[in-house]
Amino acid sequence: MRQGKFMDGHFVEVSHLRQYFLAGGWGKGRTYSRAVEDLSFYIDRGETLGLVGASGCGKTTVARTLLRLYEPMGGRFVFDGQVIFDVKNRQYAPMFPIRKRMQLVFQDPYASLNPRMTVGDIVGEGMDVHKMAGDKRKRQEQIMGMLELVKLDKSYVNRYPHELSGGQRQRVGIARALMVHPDFLICDEPVSALDMSVQTQILELFRELQEKCRLTCLFISHDLSAVRQVAGRIAVMREGRIVDMLE
Repeated sequence: MRQGKFMDGHFVEVSHLRQYFLAGGWGKGRTYSRAVEDLSFYIDRGETLGLVGASGCGKTTVARTLLRLYEPMGGRFVFDGQVIFDVKNRQYAPMFPIRKRMQLVFQDPYASLNPRMTVGDIVGEGMDVHKMAGDKRKRQEQIMGMLELVKLDKSYVNRYPHELSGGQRQRVGIARALMVHPDFLICDEPVSALDMSVQTQILELFRELQEKCRLTCLFISHDLSAVRQVAGRIAVMREGRIVDMLE
């Protein structure tokens, strides 16, 4: 198994990540399913690493564990020189100040947007949470600029998610993630719920954003051909482990 040689100084370093979920039982009789087992990889600044594998192999679990939406069962994650978690040594960084530096683009553009919020409020929510918005005029200007960046007309700012197509919703999700100027973007199957023609458009958008925003990305997909369009290196997962690294 080749997982890539580790060196000091990588922007993202994940080593021996483990994640189990309770499968059943009580007390000493509890059983666990292994979602991720001894997984290691690195990503350099400005690089996109593809993570590809069949459904159920643990890809989404990796994404959610790195962001500590799931608490890790084992392993170490270092981001830009800062230990985000080191389970063995019981080191865990406070996540709120780190959240704006690490953002997630979700798989389902239908379920990931609040149907009661306008596009403008969805895109600007992260700025509001992290107090980056400034006054209302500057906030609106930044939202409009971000919509333009993801190739959505400014008139969409007052629309609601149900008024948009799947591809338009995913552009809103991408805009929301980029609005806080993250250093690390995790894209969890961002095109799998879209029609083939729309997938092509979103992948082209990702390529443009990589150049304009100099993004460091983990791009997750079950589709190797899609990953090849945006990633320089590709890690292949099977049953919770990386089994190969394609350069």
